[in-house]
Amino acid sequence: MASDVAVRLPDAEDTRADRRLNIRYPDIFVRDCEPYDVNTVRDHIHLVAEVISGDTVDTDTGVKRVLYALAGIPVYLIIHLDKTWEAIDRIEEYRLDWSGKRYVPHHVHHAGLILDRPVTLAVTFEALQMP
Repeated sequence: MASDVAVRLPDAEDTRADRRLNIRYPDIFVRDCEPYDVNTVRDHIHLVAEVISGDTVDTDTGVKRVLYALAGIPVYLIIHLDKTWEAIDRIEEYRLDWSGKRYVPHHVHHAGLILDRPVTLAVTFEALQMP
């Protein structure tokens, strides 16, 4: 698991080596144990989570969602905070569809996060917010 670490993502479906690339800093991601390399880490990420803020809502729910899907990251979580911006309100879980190119809604978690892939996890929102 990593947080705020650079990840290079293609901004187009073009597979040429010289294609234009984007660097993003996911709030949280889960990857396998391959050595970290900013150029190839995207191929080893199994889950990305972004925490929505007033400044990032459009990027996190739009731009990043498209980029992460095109990179083939299987699970994308969007964490929404309550009106005070201090507690988790809900977590939207998206998974790649049959094409492997876009996310479809899978589940909205309201009191805790339960995942069966890429890791098995069951944790309450209260536990997630503990220091």
